[in-house]
Amino acid sequence: QAESKAIAQLIENIRNELQNCSCTIQEMKHEIVGLQTNKSHWNQTMIEHQSGYLSLKQQFEREKEAAQRRDICYARNVNAQKLLQQTKTDTNVLKDAQQEIHAVDQNAVEVLSTLEQQTQQINNIKQNVNESNSLLASMGKTITKMSKRWWT
Repeated sequence: QAESKAIAQLIENIRNELQNCSCTIQEMKHEIVGLQTNKSHWNQTMIEHQSGYLSLKQQFEREKEAAQRRDICYARNVNAQKLLQQTKTDTNVLKDAQQEIHAVDQNAVEVLSTLEQQTQQINNIKQNVNESNSLLASMGKTITKMSKRWWT
C-alpha cells in the first residue's frame, strides 16, 4: 500500500507539472502574438515545446495506465493469495474430517466384531442351558423311575 500511495503521489505531481506546462505554453502563445519581431523563431520554439508537452502527456498517460494495471494486478494477486490460503485451510479441514471418519469407521468395525463375538457367546450359553435343561429333565425322569423302582 505504501508503494501504491507513492505511485499515486508521483502521478499527482506529474499531472500538476503537465498542467503547468500547458499554462506556460498558452502564455508563450499570447506573448508571441504580442511580439512582432522574429515571430517564426518563436513559433518554431513554441511548436517544439508543444510537441514535447504532448509527448510527455502521452507518456504520462501510458505510465498512469500501467500503474493502474499494476495496482489491479496486485489486488488480484492479493485476492488470489487469500483464496489459495482459504483453499489450503479448507483442504486441511477436510483431511482432518476424513481421518476422523476413518477412525470412527474402524471403531465401528471393532464394535461390530465384538458384538458378533458376544452374540455367539450368548447363543452358546443358550445352547448349553438348553442341553443342561434337557439333561436335568432326563435326570429328573431317571430319578423318578429309580425312586419308583426302589421304593415301590
